[in-house]
Formats: sequence, structure tokens, C-alpha cells
Amino acid sequence: MLLACRTLLASGRSVLNFPEGTTTAGGRVLPFHRGLPGLARRMRVPVIPVGIACEPRWLAWTDDAQLIPHHLRLLAAGGGRARVHVGTPIAAESRISANQVACEARERVMELHRAGYEPAVGT
Repeated sequence: MLLACRTLLASGRSVLNFPEGTTTAGGRVLPFHRGLPGLARRMRVPVIPVGIACEPRWLAWTDDAQLIPHHLRLLAAGGGRARVHVGTPIAAESRISANQVACEARERVMELHRAGYEPAVGT
């Protein structure tokens, strides 16, 4: 996977990564793996933290949920809401290590995550 990401980044394309390596219902942000943040550091490309909040939280596909039953439940519910919060880019190359990039990105995503569950204006 890292080799494919390296090729894409070298060609100027963006890569979307879920650095926790899994999904959760949104109650917490798990530790980030440092592979892709480390690659961003070496290649001198920014890391852009993104927080996603689903309402209601069960909309997130998590744990041992089966894909088809989950999607059928989602369709039967008539929809929901997902808020996407994009954070300030992190200049990965200026960080000491891949671990520091991953930790900083996680901290920023946790901040976005907390903001994502605050009631939106007008709702």
C-alpha cells in the first residue's frame, strides 16, 4: 500500500487514508498508524486532518457489522447526517519523526471530532 501511495503522491495526486486502520462509532479516536504520515514526511507533502461525524452515530459501519444488513438498516432509516470537518494542513516534513506526524494528526482529528458533535447552527 505504501508503494502505491508513494507513486500517487509523486505524481501530484492526493491520498485518502484512515490511519486508525479500522472504524469506530465515533466515541473515541484510536491511535494512528505512522506509515502514511511517515511517507508524507519523507516526501514533503502536507497531511490534512479530517474529522467525520455521523448522526446518529450508528450510521458508522463498525466492528463486526455485516455490510448488507448495515446498509439495509441505513436505507430503512431514511438517511442521516454526516459532517466533514477539514483541519489546517500539517507541514509533515518539519516534524522530527513519523510518530510525531501521526500523533499531531491524531490530536487535530480529535479536536475536529469534538467539534463535529456540537449542534450545528440552525438545527
